[in-house]
Amino acid sequence: MWNGYGYRGALLVPLFFLLSVAPSRGASLEVEVGATPPKTARPGEIVTHVFTVANTGTEDELFVLHLEVPSGWSFFPKQESIFVEAGKVGYIFVNLIVPRDASAGTYEISLTASSSTDPTITDTAVTAVEVLPFRDIGLRWLDPPTALQVGGEARWKLEITNRGNVPDTYSLELEVFGDWEVRAEAAEVQLMPGEKARVAFFATVSPRAEPGGSYSLRVTATSIHDPTVSREISLSGRFLPPPPELVPRSLYPSWDIALSLKLASAGDPEFTFSGTGDIEFFDLQVDAETYLSMDGPSEPRVSLVGKKWSFYLHGGSISGAFLGVSGKPLFGGKIKGLGTWRALFTEEAKGISYTLRGEEILLRFAAAWGAASGLSFTDLVVNWDASETLSLWGTISRASDPDGTGYAWRCGIKVSGEDWELSGACLDVSPGYPRKNPGTEVSITWRNSTGPIPLTISYRFSSISRESPPSWIISHEARSEFSFQGAPLRPRLSLSYARRFDTLSPRTIDEWKVNSRLLLRGKGRPSWSFSIAPAFSEDLVLGRTTVSSNLSGGFGFELAGLRLSAEVRVSMAVVDGAPEHSSSLKLQARFPDLLGEPSLSLAVSAERTSLSFALRDIPAGEGEGDFHFAYALEGGESRWESSFALSFPADFPFFGPTRGRIEGRVFIDRDGDRTFSPGDKGIQG
Repeated sequence: MWNGYGYRGALLVPLFFLLSVAPSRGASLEVEVGATPPKTARPGEIVTHVFTVANTGTEDELFVLHLEVPSGWSFFPKQESIFVEAGKVGYIFVNLIVPRDASAGTYEISLTASSSTDPTITDTAVTAVEVLPFRDIGLRWLDPPTALQVGGEARWKLEITNRGNVPDTYSLELEVFGDWEVRAEAAEVQLMPGEKARVAFFATVSPRAEPGGSYSLRVTATSIHDPTVSREISLSGRFLPPPPELVPRSLYPSWDIALSLKLASAGDPEFTFSGTGDIEFFDLQVDAETYLSMDGPSEPRVSLVGKKWSFYLHGGSISGAFLGVSGKPLFGGKIKGLGTWRALFTEEAKGISYTLRGEEILLRFAAAWGAASGLSFTDLVVNWDASETLSLWGTISRASDPDGTGYAWRCGIKVSGEDWELSGACLDVSPGYPRKNPGTEVSITWRNSTGPIPLTISYRFSSISRESPPSWIISHEARSEFSFQGAPLRPRLSLSYARRFDTLSPRTIDEWKVNSRLLLRGKGRPSWSFSIAPAFSEDLVLGRTTVSSNLSGGFGFELAGLRLSAEVRVSMAVVDGAPEHSSSLKLQARFPDLLGEPSLSLAVSAERTSLSFALRDIPAGEGEGDFHFAYALEGGESRWESSFALSFPADFPFFGPTRGRIEGRVFIDRDGDRTFSPGDKGIQG
């Protein structure tokens, strides 16, 4: 039973405890976090955002900071806390490094500040970086032929990479020199940002080709949406004498079969089967591949390439000017005189594209829809070579998602002479176009490709709309690149100037940047290269400067039976006296005269260390074997991967024999009666 004293005592004890730990009368803890408005950037650039942490309470406080950036982005400096006096404001400078493979679009960055005394007292500010569209192409040969024999055949692949940040479609053109024929598996490749595709090439050398005669191949990949974006890759050599004629061991056609086994530290083995060959009955070249893992068999990759039509059954994408969808299986092909087509029909995505090519004009239509995002688009592209000196192109795109519908259009013109080229383009995006802010972009480029100093000058203007607060981000960018052909060391220098500001008054974004790069190369033995790329930027609103520099260099030389190369990269940045740096080293050694041409590679950086070893074309019966081993140490965790591949010829008897056999007796008809007589002498064997 509670008496009056007991009841009052039970209340006084917790009340005394609360008063002993509570702050003094009138004290409070409050925080407000702010951020600079969204900014625009291109892949690879450094963007500086400034966050403010205002202590609106009545006590000095240490605030714990938590910064969230998009996946794959890095930033500096890394600050975990900030001490702010009561009524004061602290500043947090965040330098964001936009990844080179960042897709075009808006990326949010947020900073949360929490009281170290009471974690429930917190506030968050959110800003963004608008990554602008950028198109680029990467080309790389995979196992190109090192020797072509008269009357022989060869097959290899070209790896095409979309190094831009928007979906794109590339047209492939082949220029063949010499007495041989080369054809590509596909004349058009559609890729999402960062996606890679492998295109097979098939070559046949004429039996009448002259041994020692030269041959070469040049492949040009050009963006359909922006014909000024183009890359070339080539290979060349001299024909070797024909191989000795051998009697085929089989009447059936011979296919090249490859089997490979891959093991990794994760313990999941992967078995791959691939085969390529001819079906002469249908005049087709077949290329098929599938693999088996612990998760079961994969969907096969199959392509059938003919001289008049082709057919593909594997995954891929339907890409537009700025949007795209992907999935598998993907059907596609080419019809002689009628162009190329692709069709994607899955539960998650559906789309179709058709390209018609003429001698002077290219027409392309694409339409696609994605179930998960509700995104759909329709594109129409026209490229017209009006004359040898004048080219015109244009794209119009209509796209929609659950939030709205909008349009984007782009047009361009190129005028060229024997040693110069002038091009211009204009882009406009309306409100409601998915995943892009409304805006306008204009670019002009001049190229002079000959003379002692080849020169490229470009200017780009962009205006991007911003909703909150409503304004326009204006950007001016000028670039120049020139080289000195006759000078020693072949120097190449590039300079760029960029200025960005918004239309708010007073301005909340006002900054300018200067980037430069000097490249020196030395040919001969040893070959070497060195480049330095200093940059300077200034935020005129905050009065803050950033100085950075990238250094890279390498060399390569050959000794008796050894090819050695090395590459070093160092990146440094200083923001108002706060340094940040990173470095990497790569060494590679090859022994071309040893069995299997062993190669050893070592790559070291602050984040990752890797070591790899490989052997190629090891004789194994009638076939050849390849071996590869790689070890990597990253984030305190190690992993390894090993693979072995065996390739060999095999019979393909499904469509009957393609060769014949003649049987009988060979003899010297001494009596001239055209029959074998006892006096006629036979030929041994």
